[in-house]
Amino acid sequence: MMRRALATITMLSLAGIASADPAASAEHFAKAQKAYSAGSFQLAADEFQLAYAEFAAPEYLNNIAQAYRRLGRCADALRYFERFLAAKPTAPNRAKIEEQITALRAQCPAQPAQPAVVPPAPAPVRLVAEPAAPVTPPPAAVPPPAHDAVREDPTAVGVTAHVSAPAIALPWSVDAELGAEKLGAGPVVMPTIARLRAVGRRATGLGALHVGVGVALAALPYDDATMTRTAWLAGPIATVDDAWSIGHHLAIIAEASVGAQVVSGFAAGNPFTTGGRASGAFAMPYAAAAVGVAWHVRDHLQLRVLPLAYEATLRSAPLATDIDGLRGFAMMIGATLEL
Repeated sequence: MMRRALATITMLSLAGIASADPAASAEHFAKAQKAYSAGSFQLAADEFQLAYAEFAAPEYLNNIAQAYRRLGRCADALRYFERFLAAKPTAPNRAKIEEQITALRAQCPAQPAQPAVVPPAPAPVRLVAEPAAPVTPPPAAVPPPAHDAVREDPTAVGVTAHVSAPAIALPWSVDAELGAEKLGAGPVVMPTIARLRAVGRRATGLGALHVGVGVALAALPYDDATMTRTAWLAGPIATVDDAWSIGHHLAIIAEASVGAQVVSGFAAGNPFTTGGRASGAFAMPYAAAAVGVAWHVRDHLQLRVLPLAYEATLRSAPLATDIDGLRGFAMMIGATLEL
């Protein structure tokens, strides 16, 4: 009777392993990796859960924990970190994970765990000795280890802001960019100028879509002949940008912004105003669009290069009648720091 019971348990265990679907698991893993690289950590956590449900590789537990850590869901992150270390006590990244566990416990020790979207697949029952040749998926279908799939930061813990639905996290980031512009103003030819932008952004929860607000500042040299005088362009802007993954931690980004540019510093004899009259500060509506590439250097840092940017302002009353506004192309280089 005992032999029959053990045989039944063994068959059920092997059936559970054989029913795993490595191909489906790898598909969910790819979606999760793309979402994580784009900063959509809730979607990444959901897809890692689905990948683990299809094939219970221990590394997925670490991936799930990393996504929850970035969402600020400390209790959930701790639970999956502990499950990963229990399932794989000799993990090569154990020391880093233990540091992250310590930081999470210090950050929010009393935060309750939130229910997972997909229940984790139960481990196969092993009441008998393991078979001599365990069933494993083909090597090509096994997902890569978590520490290759998800960049880990052993010292920092993500801080997120939340809206009314507590399961949706909206991470903030700060973007600083410096660029060179070649602007034109009707018959006035200007040298290449430098523009600085600083934007606070946050994810919308819609894929990699972000919205933001910030300021733009540029020095505008002018003179009848030598361009030795300087006026200033400065003003508020609102931005929206999206990203599409194209490889390991690389993404194509597109950005649009609108706002106003306040011009100040035009002295008498300038080539921009009617009759070269001196002018006080005045505002011009502003719009810009740009396309470029983003590279996730590490968890909280992204480098951005926007080589294709076009900017334009509309005409304002103090400008001469033959100047419709300022228009031109720019190349911006910057960095985004996730808070």
